[in-house]
Amino acid sequence: MDANLILAGIAGFAVGIVVLFIVLGRERKKRESRGDEIVEAAKSKANEIRQQAKGEAKAIVREEKQSLEKEYRDKTNRLTEQERALSKKELQLERKEEDHQKSVDELKRKSEDLDVEKKKLEEKSEKYERVVSEYTQKLSSVSGLSKDQIKAELIEIYTEE
Repeated sequence: MDANLILAGIAGFAVGIVVLFIVLGRERKKRESRGDEIVEAAKSKANEIRQQAKGEAKAIVREEKQSLEKEYRDKTNRLTEQERALSKKELQLERKEEDHQKSVDELKRKSEDLDVEKKKLEEKSEKYERVVSEYTQKLSSVSGLSKDQIKAELIEIYTEE
């Protein structure tokens, strides 16, 4: 009996080890399965976070793009306004320059006209001085009057004309 008991003990021990391996194998499979589930859940969560991050990044990029486009439009509009203002000022300056040049030309023309008139008046004055001198000589030789008396007479004659 002792041998049966030992055999029974060894058989029980062997069955226990087999059962232990089966139980441990199932436990290991459950843990692996649970580990795989956790890994899959983590991958899924990571993908979800990645997708959410991409969406947020796209939203941020879109907002920044819109902001930059608005800033660009604003700057473009300001530049366009400045160009218009500069063009307007340029036209005004050109008109003023033209007006100034016309005034200068007009003044030159008037100056030339005045020079011509001055020359004519000088010629007339010389002519009248010669005539007065001639008349003075004739009158003084004919009448015996003094130069002052003759000048007075000539002035009276010219004012009557």
